[in-house]
Amino acid sequence: PNPTNGSFTVTYDLKHQANIEIVLFDIGGRKIATLFHGNQSANKNTVTISSQSLSKGSYFLYIKSDNQIIGIKKIEIIK
Repeated sequence: PNPTNGSFTVTYDLKHQANIEIVLFDIGGRKIATLFHGNQSANKNTVTISSQSLSKGSYFLYIKSDNQIIGIKKIEIIK
């Protein structure tokens, strides 16, 4: 769910196996964390991410495949 105060799920489709990186940035554009980094298979993939260590606020989640951005999601964290 968005906004969230616990965990959230990121779902994305890949046409082929790829090296995926999911990176979180704050509203000011500062990198907060790399939340996932690894190989993922083709088709639909899902990653569940905890927001417990994040402060209240707005964040942007970048999904990269082989160093190219394939998705951007805005995440609202509430406490």
